[in-house]
Amino acid sequence: MSNKNIALTTTVSNFILFKKTVQTFPDINKIYLVDGTKGLFGIESITFILKKLRKKKIKWLVFCDEDVVFINQKALFDLIKYLELERYDVCGTRDGGMLSWRDKNPYLLNPFFSIVNLEKVYEFYAEEEVLSQPSIIKNEFDDDLSDLKYEYDINSKFETYYCFYLWMRRKQFRIKFLNAESNLFQNDLETTAVYNHDNKPILYHTWYARTYGSNDYHTNRINNIIVKGVKIKSYKERKIIIFRNFEFILNKFKNSLYTKIGNKIKR
Repeated sequence: MSNKNIALTTTVSNFILFKKTVQTFPDINKIYLVDGTKGLFGIESITFILKKLRKKKIKWLVFCDEDVVFINQKALFDLIKYLELERYDVCGTRDGGMLSWRDKNPYLLNPFFSIVNLEKVYEFYAEEEVLSQPSIIKNEFDDDLSDLKYEYDINSKFETYYCFYLWMRRKQFRIKFLNAESNLFQNDLETTAVYNHDNKPILYHTWYARTYGSNDYHTNRINNIIVKGVKIKSYKERKIIIFRNFEFILNKFKNSLYTKIGNKIKR
């Protein structure tokens, strides 16, 4: 399987952090970066990138956050080969029950690291249908959750992106759930290791990217993880295509302006 049909997308709100972590990103042909500095994230970021990539020749799309530090790119590529051979359509970690402090929905994935068969997505994809997904119906899924060590909420609607993974489940996409764990490092409860199908570590996710550079605890913690990454290419050596959602930025500006005007009128 050629790396030419693999791409990576990340939404970046903190470019100072990204320019450090991207050095560890795998040697993938193209990185599509969504500018999230104006508050674009979650499902709005996902639907935006799906619009932009529709005409691209991509089989596997890797979603990862800007605060992900890769430690084994071979483990990543082996995972993608496994998904291809075993005919899985998406993989990632459950968003509840895997980590001691993440008690959200275990039926759905968190896109801080997720791989999707983009060709399969586009076979069925309709944005309105994705966005209009109803909540989970009682007894809709029969996942065996007995191995989960921590609390979770099967009714959680906590994240906006849940509808994307709900839509895939309802389209009968085959999902490979990956193992993850935190509490690996002293004085660091947040950093999460993610493992591939052979239980080999792929990456560390540090969380709290938006606080990098402004919060001493998280900045120092994240810096301690960055040095554990395996550097592949510098920021300047990467082929990074940056997308900005100007419609989102304009609408946000309008809403902010209307709010200010409304507040002045009330006074």
